[in-house]
Amino acid sequence: MKKSNMKKIFAGLSAACVIASALPVAGTAISAAAADIVYGDANCDGTVDISDAVIIMQSLSNPSKYGSEGSDS
Repeated sequence: MKKSNMKKIFAGLSAACVIASALPVAGTAISAAAADIVYGDANCDGTVDISDAVIIMQSLSNPSKYGSEGSDS
């Protein structure tokens, strides 16, 4: 398998893990302080959805544009 394909697979799996980790577990209580934190919300819009996975994969595949020092907001 090519190295670029491995990177894409890793990025996809990483994004899926981030989204899955943000899903609530049945029967768990959330405290008031923890309710303000939205884990997995990469684009800071208040929800965790496919757009968060996309921005994570973009930042991994093109850090010069989407990374912390990138040119795109």
